[in-house]
Amino acid sequence: MTDFISTITGFSAEISSETIPNLALFSLIIAFYSIFILAIYVYTSFAFMAIAKKAKHPKPWLAWIPFVGKPILTSQIAKMHWWPILFLIPLAIAVLFLPIAPILGIVLILLAIPFSIAFLVFYIIWQWKTFEAVGHPGWFVLFIFVNIVYYIFLGIVAWSNENIIEPKGTRKK
Repeated sequence: MTDFISTITGFSAEISSETIPNLALFSLIIAFYSIFILAIYVYTSFAFMAIAKKAKHPKPWLAWIPFVGKPILTSQIAKMHWWPILFLIPLAIAVLFLPIAPILGIVLILLAIPFSIAFLVFYIIWQWKTFEAVGHPGWFVLFIFVNIVYYIFLGIVAWSNENIIEPKGTRKK
């Protein structure tokens, strides 16, 4: 059976003693990366849930929906349209085609890049308005391109009790 698999795939089914340390190191890197990504997801979900509670949003649990929860939440708090989330559909289709037809998937990903950039612009605008809605400067969101600083500012917006600016909903006209 192993000869049949190795002739079809071109890979040997045997693992030599030289590749075991490499596989262990690779597995350790993947495990560390997965734990790191999970920790960031949990931190940002708690932060956006706290921001939603500050903004008196009726459904702060939306922050826990992977990929689309935070954009939906920020678009609703910012009181802007939700339709730019549809810009993610071409990227989702491209990612789905990648394992089935790699060349078509890569072409679709290249075609989805402008849609992803447009979505990123809307997401930054939504977060800007969300931060202002809870009494913090909107420009904090510009640090999204410097991740560590962004996560620090996200924590400040989520869990600080002081308003740096007057919340947008309380301004007098």
